[in-house]
Amino acid sequence: ELLQRIAGIMQERFNNATEAISSYQAILKLEPEHRGAIALLKELYEGRRQWEQYVEISQHELRLSGGDAAQDEAYVALAKLASERIRKPQVPIQLWERVRQDNPGHPDALEALEPLYEREKSFEKLAEVLEKRVETTEEDSTRVAILEKLGLVYTSRLMDADAATRVWRKVLEVDSKH
Repeated sequence: ELLQRIAGIMQERFNNATEAISSYQAILKLEPEHRGAIALLKELYEGRRQWEQYVEISQHELRLSGGDAAQDEAYVALAKLASERIRKPQVPIQLWERVRQDNPGHPDALEALEPLYEREKSFEKLAEVLEKRVETTEEDSTRVAILEKLGLVYTSRLMDADAATRVWRKVLEVDSKH
């Protein structure tokens, strides 16, 4: 309780967010489930645009809540925020992969992971995401575009001739005039 009062004083009277953050973090070390400290840290991090810390405390909050549909939606929202606000691809990748744990074919996750894995040059993971997108895409022209990209990844990045051949054959199955 003393730490909570100190944090409040630092934040309200002295407008010292850094000290307030330190105090709220100390509260969480003593009492990891302290919802008030979590909420105030989220608010402070958001106000200071400290997005990585915001994501971290939000994940902590989500771990404390039960696993349900609302939690899944919260992870999607958090992953979108991380994709937009955090430059390091590892953070949004981790969040989108968390979304895929419950729903491997989640369309937003697959679409967001594609450029992230490209930027990281994680071509095996990129191929896995593209394979899943092919499985979950119904429109032929979109499937062909994804298959073309997948074929190029197997051909020029992973040097996997067998997989590339399989993908290029699939392109012809979907669009024989291609």
